[in-house]
This record gives sequence, C-alpha cells and structure tokens, in this order.
Amino acid sequence: MKTHATILRAVKYICGTLVLLGIAIFAFGVYVGDYQGIVGIGIGSVMSAAFIWIMGVFLVATEEMISKGKKSIS
Repeated sequence: MKTHATILRAVKYICGTLVLLGIAIFAFGVYVGDYQGIVGIGIGSVMSAAFIWIMGVFLVATEEMISKGKKSIS
C-alpha cells in the first residue's frame, strides 16, 4: 500500500501544478492577452491534468485489485 500512496501523491502534485498553470494560462489569454491561441493551450493543460489524474487513479486501483486477488488465491 505504501507504493500506492507514493504514486497517488506524485499524481496529485503533478496534476495540481498542471491545473494551476492551465488556469493561469487560460486567464491570461482571456483577460490580458489579445492572442486567442493561448486560451486553447490553457484549456488543453487543464484537460490533460484531468486525464493524467484519472489514469493514475485507475492504474493504482487496478494494481491494488490485482495484488488482493493474488493474495486470496494463495
């Protein structure tokens, strides 16, 4: 379980940083800059952070279920 916690902690920090960066880029593109291409980069950053988080949680849950299944067979 200790390895699962470290993976989840790493995913949490990576995704949190990416979400904050994406929101900052999006806000800069909408409110400050005239270039609308930056808005797409901000939205893409937030969406990629959500995808990374979902995949990280899914992989940890899958690994935990496989390890529990192996213990019950033995």
